Amino acid sequence: EWEAGIAGAVAGMILAEGGAHVTVIEPPGGSWIRSTQWWPVLSRGKSSRIIDPNSQTSLQDLDGLLHSSEVAIHAYRRGAAPLTILEAATDAQSNDDSSLISCAITGFGDMDSFADLPARDLLVSAITGRCSDQVGWEEGPCYLTHLVPSVVAGLISVQGIMAGLMMRPRTHRAQRVDTSLVAAALAVSELVELDGLTSARELDRRPQGSAPLYSLYKCADGEWLQFGCLHAGFVDRAIDVLGISPVITPLRALPGWGDGVVPTTDDVRDPFRAAVSEVLLAQPRDFWISELS
Repeated sequence: EWEAGIAGAVAGMILAEGGAHVTVIEPPGGSWIRSTQWWPVLSRGKSSRIIDPNSQTSLQDLDGLLHSSEVAIHAYRRGAAPLTILEAATDAQSNDDSSLISCAITGFGDMDSFADLPARDLLVSAITGRCSDQVGWEEGPCYLTHLVPSVVAGLISVQGIMAGLMMRPRTHRAQRVDTSLVAAALAVSELVELDGLTSARELDRRPQGSAPLYSLYKCADGEWLQFGCLHAGFVDRAIDVLGISPVITPLRALPGWGDGVVPTTDDVRDPFRAAVSEVLLAQPRDFWISELS
């Protein structure tokens, strides 16, 4: 996993959880992802190697690592200078059943007109219309905080890598898998089936989120905590940790409860949300991060 951003880290995490030995190639000083809250999740199950691009010894280490690897996840377009070592490793293995699967996750793929733009999720979301097809609470595009293009690109990459690994025994050749943040954003957008951007956009009176445990809440220290419980098991666990079962238990009997992930009626949503908000305001964010980890 070599300078592949959040998308590459997501792909590497999934492969690691499937049993692969994943090595993160980091520059001196470490990957920038280490400074984000993504790191504890995306780094699990992986090892790390520091490679200094200005050191010939480090580059030789990288060359050896690539020659002994089955998959390389990176963010370099075809013909990019840093691909020299990677392409050499691919050519050296081109007639072997262990030939390298080279997976490139770029910002804009082969779209030359966007080639010089940074591979940023918000920029990709804006260009592909993701900021306009989301439910919002005011007119105009939404600022999307969730890294949808990167996460989806990571998932797509794993599919491509697995397809390459399955084909390799038949072809005995190295494989190159390409995707991009743009391709990922379009893959999960209904706009690909429309003639243009929608003009009638639904508004929601709850700017913090549409579900009680898929929302943003303020803590005692003024910091905010984002919940993203998309499974009933996560919802139940969060309810237990927050200690709000006495409030929630009667709500489970109401028709609007469903599976608890997205309650369908206000008689469930409003008291559920109020209970979560009240308890989170009693402690600072770091306390809740520790309790929920």
